Amino acid sequence: MLITWTNVLQILLVVLGSLLGYYLHSTRRNRAMTVFLFALVVHNLLRLVADLVASEYVQAVANSLRFFYAPLVYFATCELLYRDFRYRPIQLLHLLPFAGVLVWRLIVPEEGGTLAPLLGLLMIAYIAASFHLVARFKQIIARTRSTGEPEGLRWLERILYAFSALIVLELLRSALGFVLSPQRMALGHALFLVGVCLALAYLVLQGMRRPALLPAVDTGEQALGLDTSVSSEDRPSDPALAERLAEFMAVEKPYLNPQLAVSDLASDLGVPGRALSEVINDVYKCNFSEFINRARVEEARTLIASPGQQGSSLLDVGLGVGFNSKTSFNVMFKRYTGLTPSAYRKQRQSA
Repeated sequence: MLITWTNVLQILLVVLGSLLGYYLHSTRRNRAMTVFLFALVVHNLLRLVADLVASEYVQAVANSLRFFYAPLVYFATCELLYRDFRYRPIQLLHLLPFAGVLVWRLIVPEEGGTLAPLLGLLMIAYIAASFHLVARFKQIIARTRSTGEPEGLRWLERILYAFSALIVLELLRSALGFVLSPQRMALGHALFLVGVCLALAYLVLQGMRRPALLPAVDTGEQALGLDTSVSSEDRPSDPALAERLAEFMAVEKPYLNPQLAVSDLASDLGVPGRALSEVINDVYKCNFSEFINRARVEEARTLIASPGQQGSSLLDVGLGVGFNSKTSFNVMFKRYTGLTPSAYRKQRQSA
């Protein structure tokens, strides 16, 4: 019985997967990701046993678990992005590929090469669906919140990109299986496991450092953020509400609240969120996030140009007008003025 480097990496994956799986389970966060991690543990334990005892049936069960991962990545993304996401019995249909492959591999355990293209297509489809969820989430955030894209969204995108890269690596290894020697195939699998180990280590690190990754949206925000039922050309404008909005923004300055959402502003004005969103889209030709951040930039310009604010740091100015970080302040200020805050201050001082 010879322990190889591949077996060592499998043991490492079992340890890492168990640690993070236990952490997520104990904190009751993201059931799909918890199941994913424990499935990874079982998968690698079975692969390890199959390698050590040379069992085709154990290997068949282990390889069938690969069809379990892609749906779990998709549902983990759903849980991260949508606060009131609920599982329904019909979603058990997503397990059909796994169940079908498991039965097939138990009947014909030595047959596996023909399933590689099917696995690749399945993974590509679910990863594409996950990226589509992220794109929809960005659209909802832009139309309903003033905070801009959450920092945790970049974390999620990195995980999806890493998962995509690992899929490509494994598909290439499978496609070249007919021309590569068993030693090179084993090396390719070892590299794949190294990639999984690195991605999992990153997941452990970020999961511990950022327990609340994303401010998830609810059903109401989804309906408002994705509503395209009536185009701006087909609906009448509301000049009275537009005037009230302009006056409220000038007097009350609600944009100073860094967590301002369209529902908050609509509540202050006593109007439905959809009506407010339509006025912003029709009159100001922008979404809610752009509307609020423009107001913040204008307030920042006024403060920077004010003689009484010359001793204030630019970070204090940015945070004071409602931005939640130096980065978002700099990005938005340059987007709407063409200058960074520091360049704008120098320009005003030299004028």
